[in-house]
Amino acid sequence: MTTVETCADCAGDGGRTPEYLPVLVAAVEAFLDEESGSEQLQAASGSAFPVVIVNGPIGGRIRLNAGFGCLGPDPQRPAGASIGRALRLLQQNLGGALPGVGTMANYGGMRYTNVVFAEDEANLPAGWPAHGVERHGFAPGQSSISLAFANGVTNIRRRGAKKETPEEDALQGMYRMADFMRVPNMPGLAGYERGTPGILMLPGVVAKTMAGLGWTKASIREFLWEHSRIPAEHLRRAGCPAWIEIDSRKVTRESLALDPWPITASPDNFVILVAGGGHPTNSYWLQGYSPGVVGRVIELPPSFRRALLADAERDLGPRSA
Repeated sequence: MTTVETCADCAGDGGRTPEYLPVLVAAVEAFLDEESGSEQLQAASGSAFPVVIVNGPIGGRIRLNAGFGCLGPDPQRPAGASIGRALRLLQQNLGGALPGVGTMANYGGMRYTNVVFAEDEANLPAGWPAHGVERHGFAPGQSSISLAFANGVTNIRRRGAKKETPEEDALQGMYRMADFMRVPNMPGLAGYERGTPGILMLPGVVAKTMAGLGWTKASIREFLWEHSRIPAEHLRRAGCPAWIEIDSRKVTRESLALDPWPITASPDNFVILVAGGGHPTNSYWLQGYSPGVVGRVIELPPSFRRALLADAERDLGPRSA
């Protein structure tokens, strides 16, 4: 049984101190929510791994990375790797996710530290709500997590060769992103109706440039939804109709009549985030394998602000720029 105590044990084994525990507890609650699909995905062959997105002030307070290298190791900002590793230990030690026994994932979850990062709210364009506010209706400034599943990532060259006008550059980048999404990859059916086909990460500098050209989150989603549609002929040659026909959800089965076929039932299902370093060249696409996107408010203990954070700052040393 998962308890706060077992979370604390795995957080310690994951390599860090108690200030990470509130985020881990919220992530575990979301993971165990039936809507996340974790019971099936943890055991299935598709090599799914959880993605935990953190919003609100808690991210900055525990040095959870939202900028350069936010998905990779950073000795000055170890929170993401430590929380993700603790969640992986819980999956393994309590959930039985042992390769070939409790999980039949052919290749494993790709990241033994899962994916845990903060949205770069400081660099959101004006009028762009934070993910927790937009997707889950949390109050602005509320510390929260959002959990979805992915089974792969792709770096997409977003910027052109500097010969384009800003408008051409933005439009060409949007087409490249949509083209990467337009693949007959049936794990996406898991989130067809209410989950997500994937998570698109844009650096703040890119989001602000696009916003300055008139793009909104809604118009980006609409564009991706329209231009990632797959022609029925391509679905047939890849053997996809058979998977769509046997899907348990009526909305998914009925989508087979659409040509071209949208990779998700609604443009609102696309998760679009601002995160990553201040460089305009790339965007990042995490291929979804996610029946639901589950949010949780992060509950903080009374002692959190003073004792825990002071100790953490002392242990980690001065913050880098």
